[in-house]
Amino acid sequence: MTGEAKIEIENKYYCPIKLWKKFTDKQKVIYNNIRSNRMDTMVHPKMLITKEQWDTVSHNFACMAAWEL
Repeated sequence: MTGEAKIEIENKYYCPIKLWKKFTDKQKVIYNNIRSNRMDTMVHPKMLITKEQWDTVSHNFACMAAWEL
């Protein structure tokens, strides 16, 4: 098959572009999947963190998971 179109994976959670461009397609999918988890599935309910803190923590988790590939 010639002329296959490459599917572009959306940067749903606004990962910094410099970092996003370094990810492979598999890493981009992993990043989006980790970031899509709700806070209560990854953080103990007794831990009180703000949305801004959660954004930072989930970004760091997602990057760590992506780089493990």
